[in-house]
Amino acid sequence: MRRRDGNKCQSCGVELQRPHADHQTAFKNGGTTSFDNGQTLCAPCNLKKGASHQERANRIFLNTLPDSLKWDLLPWQARYVKAVADSTAKQCAVNVCVGAGKTYGTLAAYLNVVSVKLDKPFLIVLAPLNNLIDGWVSTAAEHGITLSRTYSLDLVEQAHNGAVHGLVITYAALGANALDLDALSSVLDVVLVRDECQSLTDTNTWGAAVDRALDNVAYSFALTGTPFRTVAGELLTGFEYANGRPVLDFSYTYPEAKADNIVPPLAWHVTGRTVRWAKARNGVVTEYSSTFGQDEERTASGGYKHEALINDRLRHAVYASAELTSPIAIDMLNDGVKELARYRSLQPNAGGIVFADDIPAARALASRLRAMGESAVVVTSEDPDARNIIRKFRKSDTRWVVSVGMLKEGTDIPRLRTALLLTSTKAARTLIQMIGRLLRLYRVNGVPVDYQDVSVFAVADPRIIAILSAFGEPVGQKGKGGGGGGGGGGNGRAETVDVGAGDDASRSLGFVGESGVNEGDIAAAANLLRSAQVERDIRLERVFVLAALTGTYGAMESDTHVRDMSLADYDLYRETKASALLAQTGFRLDECRRIIDVFVRHHKLSRHVSRGVGAKLLPF
Repeated sequence: MRRRDGNKCQSCGVELQRPHADHQTAFKNGGTTSFDNGQTLCAPCNLKKGASHQERANRIFLNTLPDSLKWDLLPWQARYVKAVADSTAKQCAVNVCVGAGKTYGTLAAYLNVVSVKLDKPFLIVLAPLNNLIDGWVSTAAEHGITLSRTYSLDLVEQAHNGAVHGLVITYAALGANALDLDALSSVLDVVLVRDECQSLTDTNTWGAAVDRALDNVAYSFALTGTPFRTVAGELLTGFEYANGRPVLDFSYTYPEAKADNIVPPLAWHVTGRTVRWAKARNGVVTEYSSTFGQDEERTASGGYKHEALINDRLRHAVYASAELTSPIAIDMLNDGVKELARYRSLQPNAGGIVFADDIPAARALASRLRAMGESAVVVTSEDPDARNIIRKFRKSDTRWVVSVGMLKEGTDIPRLRTALLLTSTKAARTLIQMIGRLLRLYRVNGVPVDYQDVSVFAVADPRIIAILSAFGEPVGQKGKGGGGGGGGGGNGRAETVDVGAGDDASRSLGFVGESGVNEGDIAAAANLLRSAQVERDIRLERVFVLAALTGTYGAMESDTHVRDMSLADYDLYRETKASALLAQTGFRLDECRRIIDVFVRHHKLSRHVSRGVGAKLLPF
């Protein structure tokens, strides 16, 4: 048809660069899809055919959606919507904590503020991954917004008829010229959302495509939940800069979200010991050895003096294959299995996620989990059925999913409670997205449950610890020095050592082991904890202080009759005491049971506690 029509648009006569094939007599009016009924048009003329129907009585754009659509906004989302409303700019750059609900907040800002100012609003969302597209489509549908997943030549017609209110596609599709944004912007008021925009720079294909698209849009949102790029010479697409940093219009951090009970509290654990490995070059084998906490001197520029060495150390620390798995990886698997068992005692369908470096490692780790009696599935970016595997895992009670190149951005699996970072990645954006898979509140019948804490296990690499530190305090560090080498069982693991809370409250505890607790230090620590509003995911070192605040310490010392109780009677006694403690403190019930066990064991009141939680978890 292009040759027949002389490479000219049959409407305006312009020479065709990217021709559109069109029906002369519309298909819905009986026209056939055939050579004789076809014609070539330029993109603007083809898309304007839809615009010719603007006077139809049934034209429905988003700003005419019924007022009955309700938005139950969180306080931070209300502030976000207000920030958009108060600004006269044509863009809003937003950095929101992973898991806090930026998709929902952005849709609310678009529908309630941006769209009402436009004559023909049309939402286009760009995202890096298909699972992010799934989230946008489902969240929008809950509020009557229909987002198409595919671009078609009759998209304008569908918008005028109210059949669709927007489009969501990947950055890759935009970069491959699968969407003629300029033509859409000529007949619709396009509002462009760049989700996870930290990957867009002036030096890559996606960034260049978005930069062109921004020229003609009516408004744009730039969304991220992870740090922006800081590579020298790279600028983020579509941002203003001040003092070398992109300017943000709204920000909501993890500490703020945790304080608002929007995301769960996170505890993290790191494992490190001496790692030994060898390299062969030109027939010469060289052996290397490095211990976590050593060889980590910084340079004046902020890097590491022995960066190549600590990179190799990290890679070998997480190594796993069918033939050999590092002792550190084995330690982390064991710890993760124990932690998940604890969660499943409260939440029977609780799940865990393992991030692996490559497919052989993922399969080896999954095999080890199955050998430990754990159910596990593997999902990789090369698996054509990956999305279906993730969907099934989300709804199942399978204990573990082992991931390579998947489940880092946008995947919502609220039942996940623990993550093992058995990966050599050091990129802050990637690590935060991995951790973000845990930052969803678990709900039963739509109501968040009381036990919301989550756990991350990682290698004691300083760069990983720097990222984890933004999410709260460490629980402890394993294997500080010692051990190392080989595969298999990885025996001789070092004892758990406390890495310190780093606050005045923990330094004021004044423990003297089995002989008692310094009452003056308890009082001082209690005041500090009250003023600091200590997190509810309590550390075991603080359990005496927490119990002392409720009077439990003094009350239980006189309960000598507990020594003669049967196990069943003791369970009833503990439940009664724990319920009373729950009412006084607002702690979780499992925490209250643990506190009771601690004090019964400390005063040697019961023979039963020696095989209970107190004996296994306490430092004394």
